[in-house]
Amino acid sequence: MAEANVLFLDKEGGFGGSSRSLYFLIKHLDRGRILPVVALREPGPALEWYSKLGIRTFLFEDMPGYKPSPRNNLWVLLLFLLRIVSFWSSCRFLSCLARENKIDIIHMNHDSFFVYASFLKRFTGSKILIHMRTMLPANRYAALQAKWIEKRADHLVFISENEFKRYSELLGYRSAKGSVIFNTCEVSDTLSSLHGSKDHVFKVLYLGNLTYNKGADRLIDLALEIKSRGIKDILFVVCGEDRGKKGEEAEGTMTFRAERAGVKPYLRFMGHQEEPERFIREADALIRLSRWNDPWGRDIIEAMANGKPVLATGTYDRFVEHGVNGFLHSEYDPRKLVDDILRLSVDPDLCSRFGRANIAKAKELFDGPSNAAKVEDIYEALLTGARG
Repeated sequence: MAEANVLFLDKEGGFGGSSRSLYFLIKHLDRGRILPVVALREPGPALEWYSKLGIRTFLFEDMPGYKPSPRNNLWVLLLFLLRIVSFWSSCRFLSCLARENKIDIIHMNHDSFFVYASFLKRFTGSKILIHMRTMLPANRYAALQAKWIEKRADHLVFISENEFKRYSELLGYRSAKGSVIFNTCEVSDTLSSLHGSKDHVFKVLYLGNLTYNKGADRLIDLALEIKSRGIKDILFVVCGEDRGKKGEEAEGTMTFRAERAGVKPYLRFMGHQEEPERFIREADALIRLSRWNDPWGRDIIEAMANGKPVLATGTYDRFVEHGVNGFLHSEYDPRKLVDDILRLSVDPDLCSRFGRANIAKAKELFDGPSNAAKVEDIYEALLTGARG
């Protein structure tokens, strides 16, 4: 393969899961085959990450995207249209960046960037790859998005079979442009220390924004169940931005609700963390209580890579297998989940078994060089087809 110049569009600047996933992908790309250039929408730790890798990085904060919502779509569309001037400015900026750097492929790291596809393709002549990182809602707005993407993108990369299935359902047929490539992660070679003993407080980590869809409020249910059993050595470490009203005691925040429910001693709110790795290493287990039936997020991937047992709700068991490397429940039941937490807290051998299984599985699924090579092969196919 001849050397390819690839422009990556990142929406989170290193603060979110999609941005972290992109960084680990770029880190493992063969620089003899791929010359990456990164355009960031948010200032953040990614600026330093890419600087250390010697990768040219540009910041353009006014780069609006559009993503259909499960509800209130007319409002979401209106908000995007109100920023149409910024959108055109972004198109001009990205077009100039692509031409100046002789970009062959524009890799959009989030499906919310799909609105740029036809404009950048026309203005730059670059191939367009869209990384489909979210589950599209099952409505007509998302169906229109899928049809737009299918017509204009040259290839799509889905982070699991689930996003690919939903996308194809919205199209009405299975897309021939899609590939499923799991996210990349740094996998530990050794099992970190796990408490798993009554002599220690057993720390269960929640990692993500504190939103209804992510099930953050369910932690309060679990804390109430633990309190009702008279147990005091379980602690939920909560890392994420509280999307409730602002202020420590504002009604609607998780802090306020935990205080009102009398379970605040069971939850330690740490806010958003730029370096979640430290909290993952210090945790005994990770929990994901999403209402979206999506037990395959970045939090789960990084917990597996660090050898931590995982508790999750959902039905997809490609990552978390019930009784093998964690506990997966198709239905949310706080009593059963607390039973699982208590079982882990008193059984260090079970924690170690789950941890070793997770490291082995992470090496199989999330290996950096092999997953990066799969993406490189897609680039090569796109360019070979264009040149052929």
